[in-house]
Amino acid sequence: MKKATLILIGVLCMVLPGKAQQKGLETSVEFNAGVGLDENIKYTFGINAIAGYRFNDLIFAGAGIGYTYLNGLYYTSYGNSSDYDSYDVRSNLNVFARAKINMSKAKISPFVQLDLGGTFGIASNSVKMANGLMYEPGFGCDFKLKEQDNKVYVMLGYKGMKYQY
Repeated sequence: MKKATLILIGVLCMVLPGKAQQKGLETSVEFNAGVGLDENIKYTFGINAIAGYRFNDLIFAGAGIGYTYLNGLYYTSYGNSSDYDSYDVRSNLNVFARAKINMSKAKISPFVQLDLGGTFGIASNSVKMANGLMYEPGFGCDFKLKEQDNKVYVMLGYKGMKYQY
C-alpha cells in the first residue's frame, strides 16, 4: 500500500511540471481534487491543461480547458414524513481564462491567481449539470526544480460554479 502511494505521488510530480518563470510561452498540466463546503457538492477531481504568456517573472495570463468529475446534489425532497437529498455523479468541461501573479523571483515563489470561465455539462446520463459560470480564486507556491525550465506548484483555492437546471 505504501509503495503504491509513493509511486502515485511520483507520477503526479513528473506530470505536473510546467515551464518555469521566464518570459514567453508557458504551459502546464494540473490535477485537482476538492471537497464540498456546502450541501451541494460532496467531492470533485479533475485535470486541467493551461497555456499562456508570461510577461515577466511575476505576471502570467493564459487560457485553460479542463475536465471535472463531481458528486453533486441532484434533488432535495421535502415530504411530510421525511426529507432526503439525492446525489449523482456528473462530468463537466471547464473553459477558463487565468491570471497569475507571483510574489517573488526566488526558487520558492508564492502566488495568487484567478480563473474565470464557463462550465458545460457533458454527462451521458439523464442527470446533466447545466451550463454556467465557473470561478476559482487561489493562492499557492511555485517550487523550481533543479532543471531550469521546470517547476511544481501547490495551490489552495475555492472553486465556485453558478448554474441553473
